Formats: sequence, C-alpha cells, structure tokens
Amino acid sequence: MDKLPINSNKEFLFPTIATAIYIDEANPMPRNWEKEEKMKKLFSIFLVLVLFFALPVAVSATQKTLIVVSKPDAAMQFQSVYGPLYGYAVLGDLAWSNAKPTVATWTHGSWPEITGATWISTADKVEDGETDTWRWFNIKMILPCTAYNITNGMVTVTSDNAEEFYFNDALIWTDGEVQVDYYDNAEWRTVLTHSVTAQAGVNTLDFVVRNYAPYYPDRYGSYSGGTYDKNPAGLIFKATVDYELPEIVWQPPLTNDSFELKDGTTMPFKFKLYTQAGDLIIDQMNIYMKIFGPSDGGIGSEVAAFWPGEGGDFLRFDLYEFYYIGNFHTKDYGLTEGATYTAVVYDGCTDDVLGTYTFVVSAGKGNRGNKN
Repeated sequence: MDKLPINSNKEFLFPTIATAIYIDEANPMPRNWEKEEKMKKLFSIFLVLVLFFALPVAVSATQKTLIVVSKPDAAMQFQSVYGPLYGYAVLGDLAWSNAKPTVATWTHGSWPEITGATWISTADKVEDGETDTWRWFNIKMILPCTAYNITNGMVTVTSDNAEEFYFNDALIWTDGEVQVDYYDNAEWRTVLTHSVTAQAGVNTLDFVVRNYAPYYPDRYGSYSGGTYDKNPAGLIFKATVDYELPEIVWQPPLTNDSFELKDGTTMPFKFKLYTQAGDLIIDQMNIYMKIFGPSDGGIGSEVAAFWPGEGGDFLRFDLYEFYYIGNFHTKDYGLTEGATYTAVVYDGCTDDVLGTYTFVVSAGKGNRGNKN
C-alpha cells in the first residue's frame, strides 16, 4: 500500500510531538523501548482482559462540513471584537487595545440576512453614531488537526458600512472605503462570497469594519443625525469548508482472535491512521487517547489518558512503521471484574472521535498471549 504524507505543516498543540521522517523500509532501525516492558510472575488468580473485537475497528468518516457563523460569544472562545476606534488601524495595532465579546447588535430593517448568522458588533446599540468608527472582528475557524482533503472553503459577508476581509492574515477583499474618504454606495446591501484555502487546525478570519458618519452628500445632501437607529454598525458572515477525517485501524495483538491479557501486565493499544482512500498517513498527527469505564449502558468515567509524547505513559508514534501505541499498565488501575471498558482516540484540535475499541474484564488466569 502506498504511503502518503498528510498535513505536514499543521500546528501541534503539544510541543513534545516529533515530526515524522521518511526512511528506507528495507532497513528499519530497532526500537529499544519495547524491551523496557518486563513480564511479571504472578502466583494467584488474576483478572483477564478479554477483547470483544477480533477485526480492526474504525470510525467510518465520510466528507464533513464545518460551518462558522457570526454570533454573540460572551466567553470570546471563538469570536471577539476590538474598538470602536476613530481612525483606521491595521490588524494587531496597539491602538485596538483589548478584545471584547461580540454581541448581537440592533439591526436596521433593510439589512440583508444570512441563514444561521447574527449581526454582531461591540454593543447592542452603536456607542457613537455621530462620527466614523472602526471595529476589528477576530474569528477562529478550527478544523481537526487530522483533517485532510480540505476543499470548498467559502466565506459570505456584508457589513455596515464597509469592510476589509483577511483570511489567515492575507487580505482577500475590500468592499467600500475602509481607509480613504468614502462615497456611500450602500455597500451594506452587497453580500459578497469568496473562496478561501483553509488548513488543518486553526484558521483566522479578520474583518476591519468602518461605520460611515451620518452625512451622505451623495444620497441625501444633508446631515441625517447620528443615533443608533439612524447610523447603526455591524457585521454578518458565514464560513463553510469541507474536509475528511482519517480512519483508525487497530493493529495486532488487538486484532488477533480471543487475545487475552492478565491484569498486572500491559495491554498495548496499537493503531495506524488511514485516509478514506486507504492510504497510510505517515506524518505524525496531533491526537490523544483515553480509556473509560466501567460502563453501564454509557461510556463510564475516565480511567486513563495518553497524551502525545515519549515514554511509557504517553501515546507514542513509531517513526519507522508509522503506528501509534499507548501501553495500558493494568496494574495501575483498579479494574472491575465483568465490566466493559472503552479506549477512545481523539483529534487533538477539536476532540473529534477518530476510533474506539471496547473490551471487558473477566476472572481467569494464564499467560499473556493469544488463545485459539
């Protein structure tokens, strides 16, 4: 099967993750860490972990779509706004001062709508309707770290009155006069759509929006007053992007029929990532694994967590055979006889579930190995 590098330029959340490299498969380097695990001699009856699934278990992931719309964000988790300013400033300028939560703003009856989106601003009623004001809206659009085949990125937006739109710090368009003297063409009526190229992980959408002062010599010829209902300010947008997630394919010994492991030894959760087309992903991904149980109709409580890193307590990545492995040291946990436990693999950016493996604990004794 051909190997394919996927998402090699992503931003990792965990600094301990290494970067995958290409090697000659005919001469792989030996792995010493496997020798660190020592077999323990047990002299009593132990709990035996009996794995339910004899075949690889994967989450089938068809094409997915991420949708981000303008909305109030009191916690500023994904959307925030700066301003208002009384003059133009570039992105990140200190003049913008501190970020504020986006709030639903008063809307003019003639403003267009975008399905699912809300007109937002710095306040529900514009703070100053007498003069030109500028606001900077900063939006985070987060795709899974493991996302690939990322296509059809589209952003639809309008504002009152004019805006600059940046995607991942690159200027995409300007509608109306944001930096120079304006000529009011009622740009707020114009809903624009533009394609963008998104990437796995965090993408940023930035809008610098200018609210024109309430004097319109081109349209009215006289001063029209500056209140919130005569000179409101706001932004509305919708962003969409399509992508796919990889499949988890569990590796031996998990895929061997009736694999058993005595409590007190180690259960190796080993798996690889494949694209939906069946290509092995050889770049290391930002993922993690947790084990839950015992369950009684649900998933149960968290028992153990394996974060990306090096060493026996982490989720490690083999740079030569391109598999992940987390060693579950059963002696470290009080497992319940007859209970069901589940290992879950997550995306490190969005916590999307990539795959699961379920097993039960039952009484028994014997050596580590496979039973036919």
